[in-house]
Amino acid sequence: MKISEMLEREDFYTILEQTLSNHRHVIHATDAPIKVVPVGVGCSMFVNSRLNAILSIHPSKAVKDYLKTEYNVSGSLQRRLAVKGYLWTSINFINKFAHKGIEVQFDKGANQDDILIYPCNKKIRLFDFNKGIVYSMLKFNFPSLYIDREIEFRLTHKESFIPQIEKTGNDYYSEKIINGVPLARINDLSFAESCKEKAYKLLMQLTKTDEIVNAQQYINSLKWNCLDQLKRKKIFLDSSIIDCIYDSLLTVEPTEQISLVISHGDLQPGNIWWDEDRKQIVIIDWETVKKRSRFYDHAALYYNLRREGTKQQVIERIKNSSHIASYTPQCSPISIAKIVMAEELAYQTEELISFPGEIGIKEYNQVIEQFKTLKI
Repeated sequence: MKISEMLEREDFYTILEQTLSNHRHVIHATDAPIKVVPVGVGCSMFVNSRLNAILSIHPSKAVKDYLKTEYNVSGSLQRRLAVKGYLWTSINFINKFAHKGIEVQFDKGANQDDILIYPCNKKIRLFDFNKGIVYSMLKFNFPSLYIDREIEFRLTHKESFIPQIEKTGNDYYSEKIINGVPLARINDLSFAESCKEKAYKLLMQLTKTDEIVNAQQYINSLKWNCLDQLKRKKIFLDSSIIDCIYDSLLTVEPTEQISLVISHGDLQPGNIWWDEDRKQIVIIDWETVKKRSRFYDHAALYYNLRREGTKQQVIERIKNSSHIASYTPQCSPISIAKIVMAEELAYQTEELISFPGEIGIKEYNQVIEQFKTLKI
């Protein structure tokens, strides 16, 4: 999600200012006030909402290289040239393309030209390329559910494909910057597909023994957990439709069973990186990790489960899958489709309560409209 989209759903600049201020010593900023201001004299960093980047007027080569990797898009030659042209122009004339400025002073050991601030959905990331460290800070006033879960998981799992946390504290953690590229930005499709397969296998290896549960009971537990979560949302939401959707998904055979494994939750090409230094796969962003069915991450990675408007297609692909029996021999393909949809609705509900106030309600209602039209 880009800054331009965040501006439509939240008081982004207040959140940015407060987040950086609360973590000033983590990011090695001085005690001078950190302020978001109109673009002008005195700004040390500049906000480009379309580029989703906050950088100095003379960014270092490392900052530029990172942004070039991030915007190494595929598609037609015309599209690629347009993106490269906008990237070059906006970087070299950052103050002309900036929407806001930031007054922030860093300690003498930090060079602002090596700093890139990259806002995310729930976190603010600050890359210090001089130190080779990225700091991930929970946005001000956001619930800490996801960041706490990610920190706990990554501190207890030392597998080489899981980036190791360097330091952690109150609503933040730091880690080394990966010298690599996400699969979403690799144009060699055969190589990217090979990496996807390896990433999925590595993820499945985290589970030593599957947890076998009754499919009906599992879906029912997801239903009641969602209803309970919606009660915690301060803004009133009519949960009756959630009740109805889950009741339609509960129509699996009473004797069917499902295998639960450690699931990433958001296993998509943007979260799978090729580490150039170590020549291996790295999976990032473990904030949605929890136990789910063995097929959930497969559907996210290979069937575009998370992409808007594709859920009916996902259902059809699962139902027509020739190898689904190897994943869940105790369940029919139709039941697997229902379980994956039940898990996806649970994912979206938890996503909603990870935002404060009214943030996320519009997007959640759009997802619910999709679920109301599903045919299984």
